[in-house]
Amino acid sequence: MAAMKTGTKVVILYRPRCGCWKCPACAEFNKWQWGKRATYGALALLDNGTPLSFLTLTSHPRAWSAAKTLEIFQKAWPSLRKRATRAGGKFEYFIVPEKHENGRLHLHGIVSVALPVRFWKDSAASVGLGYQADARPVADAYDVARYTTKHLQKQLETQGWPPNFRRVRRSRNWPKEPPQEPRAGWEYEVFLGERNAEKARTQMVLDGYTIIEASGGNAWEVQACIDQVTQI
Repeated sequence: MAAMKTGTKVVILYRPRCGCWKCPACAEFNKWQWGKRATYGALALLDNGTPLSFLTLTSHPRAWSAAKTLEIFQKAWPSLRKRATRAGGKFEYFIVPEKHENGRLHLHGIVSVALPVRFWKDSAASVGLGYQADARPVADAYDVARYTTKHLQKQLETQGWPPNFRRVRRSRNWPKEPPQEPRAGWEYEVFLGERNAEKARTQMVLDGYTIIEASGGNAWEVQACIDQVTQI
């Protein structure tokens, strides 16, 4: 991918994110991006007068093996979500599954229904997630940022997740930031394949362009810095 500043001989080359959690560079970016998404959504909901709670659910300590807790979770969470909706009304959520030291699944999240801890204990146990539960009010959106990035970081440090396991789960209507528009004064071009990218890079050097290498995660910030410099 190339971003070219119009009216200058400056080009930023970067590899777009693949989005895969197994890719070290993308996994780190995913962590911060999802933390940002959680924070934005929480702030929008709180500003709208929606009370939020931090929710922690723990898989049964003896009834299931570590692998079994992952299998159970895939069916148990949708069932629990439906129960919460019936009991508390409109239900928005942002959850991060996490493995405990013994490999069993824990669930950390932010939910928009003010239900008592006893509801979560009983309902989670009924669907197979276990009887240990905790729920406490969210004070502000910045606590959400720290909370989600902490548990996502733990998730990154844990091995053995099943293929295609979703590391983050959110309700369909969890508030989303407006999409970023391409920066004014820049042109973008995609090069498919390493050979085409290297060929284009060589030609740009021959044409007198200054080449700046960036990652998919910070290319936007590099463009902003160049805009500031060229406007002085």
